[in-house]
Amino acid sequence: MLAFLWPKIESIEGSKVTVRIPLTKRSKNHVGSMYFGALACGADLSVGALALFHMRSLKISLHFVFKDFTAEFLKRATEDVLFICNEGDAIRDLVLQANNSGERVHATFNAFAALASSPHTPIAQFKLTLSLKNPNP
Repeated sequence: MLAFLWPKIESIEGSKVTVRIPLTKRSKNHVGSMYFGALACGADLSVGALALFHMRSLKISLHFVFKDFTAEFLKRATEDVLFICNEGDAIRDLVLQANNSGERVHATFNAFAALASSPHTPIAQFKLTLSLKNPNP
């Protein structure tokens, strides 16, 4: 599903990721704004990319899923959308906790969406609970 939307990770570092999903025929709904599902995919990718970034940099293999998802839509997405998560340090801590524990661990992280032309003004806010488990404790 993500590949269908042509997302691009514009930048990723330990504490922050920025993902762009273009507003195209694939992501646009009947009123010309981005589909709810495309917005959800961007939020998923922003938190998930940071989790994978830290797992790879720490050479840790974990199973991960999202336990829950909450969204608040503030404005229509009428152009390319940036999805930003600034909680990479906390995600890294959760990765380390999961690696050292035989138990499933989870925490809720925030992300937001903004129009590409106005990247500091949220058009949607998301809360995603990331659940991690070491399959070989």
